[in-house]
Amino acid sequence: MKKTVLICIIILCITGCATWVKVGGPFESQDLGFSVDLPEGWRRYAWIIDALCITRDGGLLQGVRIKRTDLIKEIEAANNKKYGSGSEQPSKKKITPGMLPQEAAEHCIDHLHASPQYMGVTVIANEPAVISGLPGFKIICAFRSQTGLKKRILTYGLITGKWYYEITYDAPERYYFPRFLIDVEKIKDSFRILDEKT
Repeated sequence: MKKTVLICIIILCITGCATWVKVGGPFESQDLGFSVDLPEGWRRYAWIIDALCITRDGGLLQGVRIKRTDLIKEIEAANNKKYGSGSEQPSKKKITPGMLPQEAAEHCIDHLHASPQYMGVTVIANEPAVISGLPGFKIICAFRSQTGLKKRILTYGLITGKWYYEITYDAPERYYFPRFLIDVEKIKDSFRILDEKT
């Protein structure tokens, strides 16, 4: 009996709990606050609820992540964080409401340099961009993964009101990054904020 239940659970997990869902065409999320047109043949990671994560050939080969962050909650969380002695420790510099796009871009670059998963970061491009009709930024950086693979990361960022929106694409630089760059540019061009007041 126990064996039968275990086998049924394994079969259910393998067949019924799909991790990746095929996408293509319009995608809209009130929870994430945006709509976007997704390329055909890509897949969405179904278990992530605070961002939209898609890939065509698998997360290690290329991935696009679109995320919205509530900057006020981030600041409050950082200010309320207590450390061993009970006193508050000053938080690291964060993206804040009203920050200029170029300041936010510099913050993203600093974050890449500080993160252990991005080794040998080199900035290739850092320029203004228009996202959903609003001023934002575009950065492209080259880096090595922890296994030594040469990769590139493209980040579009936008601050509006208390929200920070980020579209990130990373892939190995030799083949995958240039091959799917046009898909990512189409994603960025179709990106629309649904309601910036909530």
